Amino acid sequence: MFEILTEFDFAVLNGIQDTVACPFMDFLMKAVSFLGGAVIWTIIGAIMLFFKKQRINGIYVIAAVALSIFVGEVLIKPLFMRERPFIVNDFPIIITPPFGTSFPSTHTLISFAAAAALFKYKKWAGLSGLGFAFLTGFSRLYLYVHFPTDVIAGAVIGALLGVAVLVVGHLIKRLSERKKAT
Repeated sequence: MFEILTEFDFAVLNGIQDTVACPFMDFLMKAVSFLGGAVIWTIIGAIMLFFKKQRINGIYVIAAVALSIFVGEVLIKPLFMRERPFIVNDFPIIITPPFGTSFPSTHTLISFAAAAALFKYKKWAGLSGLGFAFLTGFSRLYLYVHFPTDVIAGAVIGALLGVAVLVVGHLIKRLSERKKAT
């Protein structure tokens, strides 16, 4: 079973390199990958904190980022300890080699969680965030630092965590309103 997944993973990674790799894409994917990490999403959430009407949405985005880092880096990665594809396949990457293990893609996890949280703000913001999250996941494949299954898992887990933040936030708000009413 794992051999089939590994063959699939490398077929996709090598297919990307064979079909779309070029200097422009190198530049673009490095930039997207850099921006797709926790910093940019935290900055977006922090900016939202300055606007009274959007403060709660900023909290949701920051909470989604923090929860994603915790779940991805602290809970899941130590369980799987999957080596990165550039190490397994001895592939020369064009960025500074990331530390840590491969599964799941934390960049992707964070991006999908933050995008899901942005849907509470505005639908267009959530859709834009979702588009950027997909691009972030693709950048991790293009840069050969994650397997496709790492990115897929990061997307699914991230989206679920983003929704969980919204649900918990909604429940806290309802409980707070009930408490004020009594």
